[in-house]
Amino acid sequence: MAIKNEIITSSLINVISGTSSSSPVSVGIYLCNFSATDEILNIYVRATGEAAGNKNTILSNLLMLSGDTFHFPSEKFILSRDR
Repeated sequence: MAIKNEIITSSLINVISGTSSSSPVSVGIYLCNFSATDEILNIYVRATGEAAGNKNTILSNLLMLSGDTFHFPSEKFILSRDR
């Protein structure tokens, strides 16, 4: 899989999507705050069409200081729809 860069705004951003067949994937995420202000982030792993909420939150209220980088280490997710 190629490296993918996304600009994160105040709305939900889909960074990785699954298909209808099961596909395990190892993901390493680097979050960089290039803005002049501190930011607070929430990260979710959710099915397509599913609302972001408590049941699919993997990081909550992560404080990103201005100029800071956070590394979310490699994790394995199974990207597939419910059967």
